[in-house]
Amino acid sequence: MSPASPAGGLCLDCNYSLQGLSTARCPECGRPFDPADATSFNPGRPVPRYAAWAVGPISWPVYLVTIGGCATTLWRARLPGLTYSWRSPVMIGWGALALLWLAWPLVRRAVLRHYGWPAVVIKPMGRRHWAVPLVMAVMVAVTSMRVPKRVAFNASRAAMDRLAAEVLANPQAKYDNRWVGLFHAKNVRAVPGGVKFTAEDDDIQFKAGFVYLPKVDPKNVAWRTYQYIGNGWWAWREEG
Repeated sequence: MSPASPAGGLCLDCNYSLQGLSTARCPECGRPFDPADATSFNPGRPVPRYAAWAVGPISWPVYLVTIGGCATTLWRARLPGLTYSWRSPVMIGWGALALLWLAWPLVRRAVLRHYGWPAVVIKPMGRRHWAVPLVMAVMVAVTSMRVPKRVAFNASRAAMDRLAAEVLANPQAKYDNRWVGLFHAKNVRAVPGGVKFTAEDDDIQFKAGFVYLPKVDPKNVAWRTYQYIGNGWWAWREEG
């Protein structure tokens, strides 16, 4: 065997056997190695594709999909018909994903020991790896505390008040669907004592929205399907 070839060694990048080579460079992918340095080649078992993915850094598409999922959950959580709590399946799923993300360095070490690879195989993850579970934890916390609902209502209330004034001034008119602040108002109509519109009807099991009843005292009314949110506005949800 040539002195340049490590005994039983494989290329760290492509698993090519490095035995019998006259130069210390993989002929398959060009990666250099040092036969006297066991960290520059793989002295253990070949690296399967899935295992190579596990020990490598998390790719940017995974980061983008995860952050996009958090943003989508926050956007959905603004709607009046959805209520996420700590015990809801969505929040439990996000919590489990955050824990898995934090435990990923341990998973990589376990894969390393299983295949007998040198520590150099593991690629550094960088600070962004730890930022993502923090984003997920914050998203779970603010969503469970219904912060998106309050923020969305406060940001949209001026537009909702203008819509209510328009409908009350002409209750017999027909109104097109429109964006009212952060809510897509559908089926806008006058009701006895106020104005009502649908903001959520994508789910076949329920629909929900808002109703403006400025003359109703919320301290004296306890409706099962209405929830007072302030300034004469109530959130409603109807099953079916």
